Amino acid sequence: MFYRKDVDHAEAEGVLATRKLGQEILRWLLLVVFVLCAWKVWHGPTPNNKDVRARLEEGERLTFKSWLDSGKENPPRLRAKEHAPIGWWWAAMGGAGVSFVLFLTLPYWGPDGRREGDPVHDVPQADEENIGDSGFGKLISGRPVFLLFVGLAVVIGGWLRAPRLDHSLWNDEEYAARKHIVGDYKVDASGGRVFRPVPWLETLAENGSGNNHVLHSVLSRFSIRIWQTLTDKGPEVLSERWLRMPSFLAGLAAIWLIGLVGWEFGNRWVGVTAAWILALHPWHIRYAVEARGYSLMLFFLLLAVLGLIRAQRGHSLRAWLLFAVGEAGMLVSFAGSIYVAVALNVVALIEMALRGQPRRIGALLAMNALAAVAVMFLMLPSVPQMTGFILHDAQKRLPVTGEWLRDLGSHVLTGVQYANLMTTDHSGTSWLDMAGKAPMVMGPLAWFLGLFVVLGVISAFFESAPSRFAVLSLVCAGGLGFLHAHLSKHPNLSWYYLYLMVPLCLGVGLAVVRLQVAPAVLCWVMVGCFGFATDVPREVMRKVDRQPIRQTVEAVRDFRQNALTGVFGVSDKQAESYDPDVMVIEKPEDVDKLIQMGTDQRREVFVYFAGMKESAVRNPSVHQRVTASPDFARWKDFKGTEAMFSYVIYRCVPLAR
Repeated sequence: MFYRKDVDHAEAEGVLATRKLGQEILRWLLLVVFVLCAWKVWHGPTPNNKDVRARLEEGERLTFKSWLDSGKENPPRLRAKEHAPIGWWWAAMGGAGVSFVLFLTLPYWGPDGRREGDPVHDVPQADEENIGDSGFGKLISGRPVFLLFVGLAVVIGGWLRAPRLDHSLWNDEEYAARKHIVGDYKVDASGGRVFRPVPWLETLAENGSGNNHVLHSVLSRFSIRIWQTLTDKGPEVLSERWLRMPSFLAGLAAIWLIGLVGWEFGNRWVGVTAAWILALHPWHIRYAVEARGYSLMLFFLLLAVLGLIRAQRGHSLRAWLLFAVGEAGMLVSFAGSIYVAVALNVVALIEMALRGQPRRIGALLAMNALAAVAVMFLMLPSVPQMTGFILHDAQKRLPVTGEWLRDLGSHVLTGVQYANLMTTDHSGTSWLDMAGKAPMVMGPLAWFLGLFVVLGVISAFFESAPSRFAVLSLVCAGGLGFLHAHLSKHPNLSWYYLYLMVPLCLGVGLAVVRLQVAPAVLCWVMVGCFGFATDVPREVMRKVDRQPIRQTVEAVRDFRQNALTGVFGVSDKQAESYDPDVMVIEKPEDVDKLIQMGTDQRREVFVYFAGMKESAVRNPSVHQRVTASPDFARWKDFKGTEAMFSYVIYRCVPLAR
């Protein structure tokens, strides 16, 4: 007997009246969208305006296809100020067409109060089911206790994540902050450094490197601007805490949302288990406080799943809008979530077709189209830029191999790499390290946790529509991502699959209640086992900076305030955010020049770099000049969570005082 029986709510007269009101609200919303989009199309600027044509060959007529081709052939050909009006005009065209069609077809899919002929069960709400609980278990499964336990998970999650707010920015965060949010220093005609703030147009439409998570850039810019205003800081000053605040808040909200999604399965212990595992998960602790769009993506993904579950069950406007907002939000937070959107909609389409719910199928298609309007306005200017970047990208390709899949599995289960090599050069951890120190504990524990995950994922297929939406569709999304990465050979990084934590957390929760053995007790057994197994990486994520750029610079400046500094190799330009006067060294002659400047000005010279192995490969001549020369001595090390991002500082011996 399944734990979760899908419930189609009895539709009271008040509910029918509310749906009719929702239909009218939706009608006016579509009309407003159509008017605004039509006004934008009419008033332009159009894709063929003079500013755009000045950047194109004479006589060429710009079409949507030629715009995409211009990005594929030569990414720098057009800039943000051209991509923005082109993209927004086409978005307005699409938005006008979509809203007009949806307005005309609203009677066929909108929640207008008419019954669809679905069977009606006696149980009015899914959250009243506690099948499998009895006695004390049923008593503590009540709503107040559920809210208390999930609320405590959010509090503990905040306590575990808060220390990371003040960690040094790492490579991707610093690059995105300077390129898309705050601004950077430029050399003027006189050779001086002048700060150039990022124009809002570039925050919204510049994506030449494919690294602008647009929604996060917008929210983070508002966040840091509030901090700068309250503290009277200049526009060039960075604050790690305020850059990361949108991600931090979204991470805490995701813990709450995954609890609510689990609740929709029909047994509160699914939600409680899932919320606590996500709160304790080292992988989420890392990315929920990173100044990028991954945390927002996970939050909106859960919002979309929650909305879809409720819309499939109740066909209310509020639920469908929740789904549309969630789907649009995750796509503009991180474009890699497109696999989730595809898989979620395919599973939902099959589910509704098998249940004979044509009106809900129409609403699903309509809400996808409505979400697409918002996505087009925020993402369409980025499409040709991202396409051009991918086609011309020279990064190392990461094919889907057995070794790569094993590493991804280790990340999903424990939050760390399977094997984090060069252990003496970092302060991170790996599964092999943990298992090697306690083989009689970690090995059996891994099998125990893995068994619950597998049981939960398999159960999700048979259990209910909510479990298929929240678990099965995300597992399928991971498969789509793997397949596309293999066929297109594009860079395949583990954190692109952060959403696989959702089926992990919910799958364990589902297995807890599916076994029908004291779920109120088994829940805490699983949470305790997971918390114990991931204690070491969780502490590392809290206490150790992924890339200690700030600590490296502060060590030099605290020792010699007026020292001359140089940097090369991994993240060389990223050091400028913390050390504005640092010299970015490109060749051995730059090292000689730096030493000569120190001699002439009677100032000490320090050279630092990240990644002993990687920097030696990227710039072997400079690496040899610094590390194998009697002019320099190794002074201090600052270890990050990976050897690639750990710093080494060399001090110039002749100038040491």
